[in-house]
Amino acid sequence: MKDNLANNPSDAATILVVEDDARSRKVVTSMLEATGYRVVAAADAIEALSAFADASPEIDIVLSDVRIPGMNGPDLVACLSSRKPGLRVLLMSGATEGLTYNAPILQKPFGMDDLHSGLAKTLSRLPSAS
Repeated sequence: MKDNLANNPSDAATILVVEDDARSRKVVTSMLEATGYRVVAAADAIEALSAFADASPEIDIVLSDVRIPGMNGPDLVACLSSRKPGLRVLLMSGATEGLTYNAPILQKPFGMDDLHSGLAKTLSRLPSAS
């Protein structure tokens, strides 16, 4: 993990964004890149697994929709976390009522402030040992 993430997360963080809706993926990617985050984007679980295999040392956080083709977001995150223990995760979903996961969930639709707040909180947490 890069040393300056706690002080200014967007200066150093690389985020794997997993979102099947092309328009939403583009909007989220643009919001993140506009404020200094580096982004690797994937449209489904297969793309995410491939992108992670290529860039896992650089990826600091996974921002994944809960419902994605190929595998649900929490299962994808569990798979990625087994490959990189301590990987930070922020899930996003349009329907969060009744959802319980071992990761914070960002309610869609969200704006720039909510996105950056969620990422900053996630990046400031100590990595889990699992």
